[in-house]
Amino acid sequence: MKKNIFILLIVIAAALGVWSWQNKQAPAPSTPEDTTGLVVGKNAIYVSEQKPGNRVMIEFALLAQPGFVAIHENQSGNQGKILGVSSWLPAGKNQALNIPLSRATQDQETLFVMLHRDNGNGVFDPAADKPILENSDPVMMELLIDDGAAESGEINL
Repeated sequence: MKKNIFILLIVIAAALGVWSWQNKQAPAPSTPEDTTGLVVGKNAIYVSEQKPGNRVMIEFALLAQPGFVAIHENQSGNQGKILGVSSWLPAGKNQALNIPLSRATQDQETLFVMLHRDNGNGVFDPAADKPILENSDPVMMELLIDDGAAESGEINL
Protein backbone atom coordinates (compact mmCIF):
# COMPACT_ATOMS: atom_id res chain seq x y z
CA MET A 1 0.00 0.00 0.00
CA LYS A 2 2.81 2.40 0.92
CA LYS A 3 4.51 1.54 -2.38
CA ASN A 4 1.36 2.49 -4.35
CA ILE A 5 1.01 5.83 -2.50
CA PHE A 6 4.68 6.60 -3.14
CA ILE A 7 4.29 5.87 -6.89
CA LEU A 8 1.10 7.99 -6.99
CA LEU A 9 2.93 10.92 -5.34
CA ILE A 10 5.75 10.65 -7.90
CA VAL A 11 3.27 10.65 -10.80
CA ILE A 12 1.45 13.71 -9.36
CA ALA A 13 4.74 15.56 -8.80
CA ALA A 14 5.88 14.77 -12.36
CA ALA A 15 2.53 15.91 -13.80
CA LEU A 16 2.69 19.17 -11.84
CA GLY A 17 6.25 19.74 -13.05
CA VAL A 18 5.28 19.21 -16.70
CA TRP A 19 2.22 21.43 -16.33
CA SER A 20 4.28 24.19 -14.68
CA TRP A 21 6.97 24.03 -17.36
CA GLN A 22 4.41 24.23 -20.21
CA ASN A 23 2.59 27.18 -18.66
CA LYS A 24 5.58 29.46 -18.16
CA GLN A 25 4.87 32.84 -19.72
CA ALA A 26 7.18 34.21 -22.41
CA PRO A 27 8.45 37.75 -21.73
CA ALA A 28 5.89 40.36 -22.67
CA PRO A 29 6.52 42.41 -25.83
CA SER A 30 8.07 45.85 -25.37
CA THR A 31 4.75 47.53 -25.98
CA PRO A 32 1.23 46.10 -25.98
CA GLU A 33 1.11 46.47 -29.79
CA ASP A 34 4.52 44.96 -30.58
CA THR A 35 4.71 41.36 -31.68
CA THR A 36 7.32 41.91 -34.40
CA GLY A 37 10.44 42.40 -32.26
CA LEU A 38 11.10 45.71 -34.03
CA VAL A 39 10.10 47.84 -31.06
CA VAL A 40 12.33 47.81 -27.98
CA GLY A 41 11.14 50.93 -26.15
CA LYS A 42 8.36 53.48 -25.94
CA ASN A 43 9.70 55.27 -29.02
CA ALA A 44 10.80 53.56 -32.22
CA ILE A 45 11.28 54.17 -35.92
CA TYR A 46 11.76 51.90 -38.90
CA VAL A 47 12.79 52.79 -42.42
CA SER A 48 14.17 50.45 -45.09
CA GLU A 49 16.70 51.07 -47.88
CA GLN A 50 15.27 53.29 -50.58
CA LYS A 51 15.98 54.32 -54.13
CA PRO A 52 17.27 57.86 -54.78
CA GLY A 53 14.53 60.46 -54.95
CA ASN A 54 12.96 63.59 -53.46
CA ARG A 55 11.04 61.78 -50.71
CA VAL A 56 11.65 59.30 -47.91
CA MET A 57 9.04 56.72 -46.89
CA ILE A 58 9.02 55.90 -43.17
CA GLU A 59 7.45 52.50 -42.53
CA PHE A 60 6.51 53.37 -38.96
CA ALA A 61 7.23 55.76 -36.12
CA LEU A 62 6.09 54.95 -32.59
CA LEU A 63 5.99 57.95 -30.26
CA ALA A 64 5.34 58.07 -26.53
CA GLN A 65 4.38 61.74 -26.94
CA PRO A 66 3.62 63.92 -29.99
CA GLY A 67 6.51 64.81 -32.24
CA PHE A 68 8.11 64.70 -35.67
CA VAL A 69 10.36 62.58 -37.86
CA ALA A 70 13.32 64.51 -39.28
CA ILE A 71 15.63 63.38 -42.08
CA HIS A 72 19.22 64.54 -41.44
CA GLU A 73 22.20 64.58 -43.78
CA ASN A 74 25.22 62.52 -42.76
CA GLN A 75 28.20 64.74 -41.98
CA SER A 76 31.13 62.41 -41.32
CA GLY A 77 28.96 60.03 -39.29
CA ASN A 78 27.07 62.77 -37.42
CA GLN A 79 23.64 64.26 -37.94
CA GLY A 80 23.87 67.27 -40.21
CA LYS A 81 21.46 69.58 -42.00
CA ILE A 82 17.79 68.64 -41.90
CA LEU A 83 16.54 67.71 -45.38
CA GLY A 84 12.91 67.05 -44.50
CA VAL A 85 10.44 66.81 -41.62
CA SER A 86 7.13 65.04 -41.22
CA SER A 87 4.01 66.87 -40.28
CA TRP A 88 3.11 66.88 -36.55
CA LEU A 89 2.55 63.29 -35.37
CA PRO A 90 0.33 62.25 -32.46
CA ALA A 91 1.56 59.92 -29.75
CA GLY A 92 1.18 56.28 -30.71
CA LYS A 93 1.68 54.35 -33.93
CA ASN A 94 2.19 56.31 -37.16
CA GLN A 95 2.66 54.36 -40.40
CA ALA A 96 3.54 54.99 -44.06
CA LEU A 97 4.88 58.53 -43.60
CA ASN A 98 5.97 60.09 -46.88
CA ILE A 99 8.39 62.94 -46.14
CA PRO A 100 9.37 65.41 -48.92
CA LEU A 101 13.04 66.45 -49.00
CA SER A 102 14.70 69.77 -49.86
CA ARG A 103 16.96 67.99 -52.37
CA ALA A 104 17.18 64.69 -54.21
CA THR A 105 19.10 61.89 -52.53
CA GLN A 106 22.05 60.17 -54.23
CA ASP A 107 22.90 56.49 -54.74
CA GLN A 108 24.96 55.12 -51.80
CA GLU A 109 24.20 58.14 -49.61
CA THR A 110 23.45 57.49 -45.93
CA LEU A 111 20.95 59.66 -44.07
CA PHE A 112 19.78 59.72 -40.45
CA VAL A 113 16.07 59.36 -39.70
CA MET A 114 15.40 60.70 -36.20
CA LEU A 115 12.47 61.22 -33.85
CA HIS A 116 12.03 64.71 -32.36
CA ARG A 117 9.62 65.65 -29.58
CA ASP A 118 7.15 68.50 -30.05
CA ASN A 119 7.57 71.42 -27.66
CA GLY A 120 3.79 71.76 -27.54
CA ASN A 121 3.05 74.18 -30.38
CA GLY A 122 2.63 71.60 -33.19
CA VAL A 123 5.19 73.32 -35.45
CA PHE A 124 8.67 71.89 -36.01
CA ASP A 125 11.50 74.06 -34.74
CA PRO A 126 14.91 72.33 -34.66
CA ALA A 127 16.07 74.57 -31.81
CA ALA A 128 13.05 73.78 -29.61
CA ASP A 129 11.95 70.31 -30.74
CA LYS A 130 14.88 68.26 -29.48
CA PRO A 131 15.65 64.65 -30.48
CA ILE A 132 13.85 62.00 -28.45
CA LEU A 133 16.35 60.09 -26.31
CA GLU A 134 16.26 56.51 -25.03
CA ASN A 135 19.13 55.52 -22.73
CA SER A 136 20.79 58.89 -23.50
CA ASP A 137 20.90 58.17 -27.26
CA PRO A 138 18.69 59.69 -29.96
CA VAL A 139 16.02 57.37 -31.33
CA MET A 140 17.08 57.09 -34.97
CA MET A 141 18.00 54.81 -37.85
CA GLU A 142 20.52 55.10 -40.62
CA LEU A 143 18.93 55.06 -44.06
CA LEU A 144 20.93 53.81 -47.04
CA ILE A 145 19.94 55.19 -50.41
CA ASP A 146 20.56 52.50 -53.04
CA ASP A 147 19.58 52.23 -56.71
CA GLY A 148 18.97 48.51 -56.14
CA ALA A 149 16.63 48.93 -53.14
CA ALA A 150 13.29 47.12 -53.18
CA GLU A 151 10.06 49.05 -53.06
CA SER A 152 8.90 49.93 -49.54
CA GLY A 153 6.25 47.70 -48.07
CA GLU A 154 3.85 48.20 -45.19
CA ILE A 155 4.80 46.84 -41.77
CA ASN A 156 2.01 46.01 -39.37
CA LEU A 157 2.53 46.54 -35.65
